[in-house]
Amino acid sequence: MASGSHISDKNNSAKSETSRAPLSGLIRVTHESDTGNNQIPEFLLGLGRAYTSANLLDAAEEVLAKIPRHHSLYKEAVLILLAIHNQRRNAQEIIRLSEELLNGGSDPLWPSRYMGIAYYWEGQTDAAKGWLWRSLAYLPDNFEVQRRLERVRPKIHPPRIKSLIRPSPRVGMTPHTVLDCIAPLLWEGRSVTCCFEDGFLFCDPTSSSASNIRRAFLDLAEHLYAEFGIYTGFLRYLPLEKARKCQPTRKVFFSKQPTLFDDLAWIEQLVWKEFEDHDIGRGLPRRSEEREGSVLGYPPCCVRWTMHTRGSGESIEETALTALIREECVSSFLGWDKIQPPEFAYFAFEFYPCGPRCAAAEQVGKDILARYVMADTTLAEFYRHHVLPLNKARMWSCRSAYQDFIALFNAHTYGASQTAWQKMCAAFKRLRGGQ
Repeated sequence: MASGSHISDKNNSAKSETSRAPLSGLIRVTHESDTGNNQIPEFLLGLGRAYTSANLLDAAEEVLAKIPRHHSLYKEAVLILLAIHNQRRNAQEIIRLSEELLNGGSDPLWPSRYMGIAYYWEGQTDAAKGWLWRSLAYLPDNFEVQRRLERVRPKIHPPRIKSLIRPSPRVGMTPHTVLDCIAPLLWEGRSVTCCFEDGFLFCDPTSSSASNIRRAFLDLAEHLYAEFGIYTGFLRYLPLEKARKCQPTRKVFFSKQPTLFDDLAWIEQLVWKEFEDHDIGRGLPRRSEEREGSVLGYPPCCVRWTMHTRGSGESIEETALTALIREECVSSFLGWDKIQPPEFAYFAFEFYPCGPRCAAAEQVGKDILARYVMADTTLAEFYRHHVLPLNKARMWSCRSAYQDFIALFNAHTYGASQTAWQKMCAAFKRLRGGQ
């Protein structure tokens, strides 16, 4: 294992022993194993990943570059190198490596994304948009959805919970998608809902072909329209604060109104205009964000708070979590029998109220519960005991400097946040009749 030892020795001379401490176990175990020459690329790839996770980018680049081009792991190594060069804003190297992958017949998803970001770093926004659109081609175009629905006649019947829940896995919907996106349109009185693309069982661009994902989304859109008269639309763009991680935003919207497509076209026009004007990522308030919050029916005070917080360069997740911790502290010290912890303000998943006891947000949550009580007591119980806790658990699971404090301050709340999803899934299965 001479070459592996040489790499490790060379890197240790370049970096301090302290910075390598988390990796020492990996290096020692690998060196001591009886590794043949055919396994050297596997070792280099693992070492490159470890160095990258430890933010030792020079060392990672050095070892990954030693994997031969003809080896099956070479493409995987190049993707890690692309992430490294993206952190450094090394546009020319990103373009070179991306073109190499595309010319070699690789899946265009990640190379296209990195090409788009590289051209953005170079100030070529038209080329950047073109490549980013190409990387999002596995999601249907909204005009394509509209044409598909033109030949479908929706059924006219009162919605039933069983007709929604039972076929949900077959059409690719997770419990979260059903209960946070579709049920609110049928029973909560909300006009528009949304979730991210990962709320669907079939949407994994890394393991499914773009054509299969596209077809599955179109089939889902047809099913929801035929059964419940619900329209499905898509919003795709790249917030530049996520550019370094190469994470375009891919949201799926639902509504009972066909005006959904006009609303999404307007928002999409705004976000790409902000992209061209380089407003995204500078901590400036966004008209697109204001419009999206308005379309989703969020309280205006919460929309304004979100814009102001992000415009100040702060994280809405950490700011909202700080406020929630303060309220939970008060409830815990005074006793829950005297002051109940915040609950109804968290009426939607990944909705961040301007305050844990925002009167407008709490009223929305209470109105939703009242509608469920009138429609179906089973749904009302499910919303109160599973959906609301899961929405609040999303706040507690925010990755931040507060994680250790949360675990120490309130082990019950912290534990509940970790199991809320499992509890909801189990209850959802019971609703489906144990299927």
